[in-house]
Amino acid sequence: MATALMRKVKGGTATARLLSAYVAFVLAVAVAGPGVAVFASEGDASEAMPPELTEPVVEEAPPTVEPEPAVEPEPAVEPEPVVEPVEAVAPAEAPVAEASVEGPSSAAAVDPAALVPPVETPDDNPPLTAGGVRIQPVDDGTYYLADFDEINGTVPADMWISIDEYFVDDEGWYFDWESNYPMLRIVVKGGNAANEFTYSPPPDVYGDAGLYAPVNASEMYAGLSHLDFYFGDPAEEETGDLIVYKFEDLDEDGVHDEGEPMLEDWEFSLYEPELEPTVAVLPPMTEIDSGLTDEFGELLFDELDPGMYYVTETLKSGWTNTTPLTQGVEVVEGETAELWFGNVEEFLPFTELDLAITKAAGVVYADPGEIVTYTLTYWNNGELPATDFTIVDDFDERYVTVVNANGGVVSGGKITWTLPGPLAMEDGKQTLTYTVRVDEDMPDGTTNIDNVVVISHPLDSDPTNNTDNDRIIVGEPFLPFTGGELGLILGAALVTAVLGLVLRRRPEAAL
Repeated sequence: MATALMRKVKGGTATARLLSAYVAFVLAVAVAGPGVAVFASEGDASEAMPPELTEPVVEEAPPTVEPEPAVEPEPAVEPEPVVEPVEAVAPAEAPVAEASVEGPSSAAAVDPAALVPPVETPDDNPPLTAGGVRIQPVDDGTYYLADFDEINGTVPADMWISIDEYFVDDEGWYFDWESNYPMLRIVVKGGNAANEFTYSPPPDVYGDAGLYAPVNASEMYAGLSHLDFYFGDPAEEETGDLIVYKFEDLDEDGVHDEGEPMLEDWEFSLYEPELEPTVAVLPPMTEIDSGLTDEFGELLFDELDPGMYYVTETLKSGWTNTTPLTQGVEVVEGETAELWFGNVEEFLPFTELDLAITKAAGVVYADPGEIVTYTLTYWNNGELPATDFTIVDDFDERYVTVVNANGGVVSGGKITWTLPGPLAMEDGKQTLTYTVRVDEDMPDGTTNIDNVVVISHPLDSDPTNNTDNDRIIVGEPFLPFTGGELGLILGAALVTAVLGLVLRRRPEAAL
């Protein structure tokens, strides 16, 4: 149709050409209307067409579809980082939780590494254990909960660790670290081995400088493969106890029965197997503890890690065990395991116990008021040692008074000594002394004062040498001589001499 109208415009009359041009223009506007509308939305429509043609075009044009207004795109939303299954999400910064202990950086104030030399671990790639996080690979920067390569145990949500790695010529790779939580231990893996730096609080360690991996083949500190940080105060592992009972198995049945005594001062050794035990052969063991049973026959091994343990008794001479010499038991956390060891004393051949004693006073004659010392000598002639024996000295309390009993008990005219022993034959003779004072007021004439001593033991095989006695003599002292008494004595002596001379000469005259 548009082509036909164009032909009329070109070849018709003036009126026809004018009418055809008008119709053609209207059709063109109808077809191009949407494009003009879009153009008008971006600019001024009155500038795009003559003013006298604006309204007719709009009224005669078919309905157009209004374009949707341009919408500016919303800002892109960054995807949330993928977080390993942990208990909390890391914050954007490094806040310090109220539960954490805020402390100064040890790296600035102290160098614990200089005080704590590293220990090279036998495992060239030690696993991450409870209460720890792993940084791998090792790069400079600050690590948060979502940044740790591995997590073992419960990690505080606000924990952060800052790493500064650097290379020192002719030495190798080092790093410094800081954290808002104190660390107990750091394992540095590099090359074919690992170094373990252990801190023992207090004080808590929040940072350190100059840590490194073991020396590698180049004789320099190896590059840092990964770092394991162990932190805080880890919960103590549950432990168990093991108690050993030692008893005298009188009926030799291997079971502790009522009335069977417990045995003191028996030695036991505790072992932990290096390998799993078999039925026939015990595994290699290393001794980890030992001790003696107390007065109740008990020995406690406490705070043991759960597992299998073995206990061996040290057998004494003259005793036979009625239970196995080595026994095993499994220690369970929070519980106390028990082992009972029974022994019976072997039959001993008959041996004798033979105590003997003698007694001697320091003088034979004593004056009233004089102090006299007695010496008691005692010994054992038998092969069986004597324990808990007694010595009793029976003195004549009418004429003497004890001055020093030397540890004995004085009562009823006797002194008693209780001696614990042991007293064996090889100990030889023992002595014991005590002193008495003779009374000032003694009977007229001469007085004999006798003392008797006795040594005793229930097992003494020969009572004939258990007793001895001694005597001191007390008499009136001689009075000093007077002149008359001296004359009488001299006169008597003279008469005796004359009489003897006469008698001697009488036989001579008879001859």
